[in-house]
Amino acid sequence: MKKLFLLILALPVMLMACIKNDACKDQDPSVESSAMQAFCLAHGIFPTTDQSGIMYEVMNPGNGATVTNEFDTVVVKFEGKLMNGTTFAKTDSAVTLARTFITGLQVAIQKISEEGRIQVVIPSYLAFGCTGNSTSAIPSNSPVYYDLTVKDVKKYQ
Repeated sequence: MKKLFLLILALPVMLMACIKNDACKDQDPSVESSAMQAFCLAHGIFPTTDQSGIMYEVMNPGNGATVTNEFDTVVVKFEGKLMNGTTFAKTDSAVTLARTFITGLQVAIQKISEEGRIQVVIPSYLAFGCTGNSTSAIPSNSPVYYDLTVKDVKKYQ
């Protein structure tokens, strides 16, 4: 009887944990497209739009190794901005696994090789989504821009 009582008490808690939180919904990419295009125009970027929805311009394709595996280690230089031009991240040298990038950068980084540079505008659903990133002051459903240079690629073995 005691076990049945505990099960009855626990059941609502377990069910609540399974219910999806609908308060957070990713923005429809078509809503962000005009802001992304305006950003490109204002910053002299002549983008190609990838099937994923990212807008990018390869400034230098580079030469050398390319990222082909999520476990490849990369050394990158980048600057990240919001569509209003606010810089939220900048570094001259970051070492990380390719898989740690936001999805839009994972797509973009494969378009260049070592010493390559790409400018990319990423829809929010491929960036920080409906949650945003409070650490970097990125609001929810915000498209982002990166100017990224791949300095080195160490292939996963």
